[in-house]
Amino acid sequence: PPAVPFTNITLFNRSNGQAYISLQVTTIEGYYTIIEYPVAGKVKIKVPLGSYVYVAWVGGNQMTGTFRLSANDSVVITLYKDKVVVE
Repeated sequence: PPAVPFTNITLFNRSNGQAYISLQVTTIEGYYTIIEYPVAGKVKIKVPLGSYVYVAWVGGNQMTGTFRLSANDSVVITLYKDKVVVE
């Protein structure tokens, strides 16, 4: 959405296979949006602040989880073959 605060996050694919992530966010202003990326190696993306639900597919394996992103956060999402780590 335009005119909402954004920050950067980093996505890492450490699975040695194909990976894809869907980031479903409710922004701090109450907007809802979905951001989707294939993840090859390391990808840095700009995303809005808010509450997230992620759905990741790694080699056909689906994994889900949640996290919150505020102005001073520096989030790294690492995709492995059998888990997703959000730091």
